Amino acid sequence: MFCTSQAAAETTYFTQRAAFLEAAGQVGLGSFEDLPVCHTLECRGQVILQPDFRLDLIGRPADNKMYVDDDAQFGLTPTEGYNYIYVSIAAGNRLRFLFSEPTNVFAIAISDYGDFLPGTGTLDFSNDAGDQAVIAGGQPSGTINFFGVVNPDEAFEIVDLVSNSSGEAFGLDEVYYTGDPPPDGP
Repeated sequence: MFCTSQAAAETTYFTQRAAFLEAAGQVGLGSFEDLPVCHTLECRGQVILQPDFRLDLIGRPADNKMYVDDDAQFGLTPTEGYNYIYVSIAAGNRLRFLFSEPTNVFAIAISDYGDFLPGTGTLDFSNDAGDQAVIAGGQPSGTINFFGVVNPDEAFEIVDLVSNSSGEAFGLDEVYYTGDPPPDGP
């Protein structure tokens, strides 16, 4: 899988879900199943709210779109359940996750990034703890990438994804983050 990084010494990056889940321990999962599906322009927005985080498109609204979809199309597909987030952002614009509580872990499944103009762009990850990585690049239509990060030393509340390829549409699903601690004893 495609993943390069520049990070603090203790931060670990993952491209395999099983390895991430083993390292991350107790995690929460946002899979967008409780959100209404949108197939009209009127309900497509710049913000998606979840109980533990919000997802914002930052940049010129005319150049961006984001909505909940359940229709696998053009290589975009859900990876958990039926719903996923359809995203199309212009080069340099930002997709921002803002968590309600600090987290030391983050992971996401990304479908179909890098097929619009193969070899011309990447999807870049950063957070407010200073971690950075290239998480996807030119790949065939329908490719599913998994990306995860565990930073045991510094929690973060903001995760940014920035595409440097114009016209690229992709799907997001399975957002993992620090969950509630397990209950004490039986």
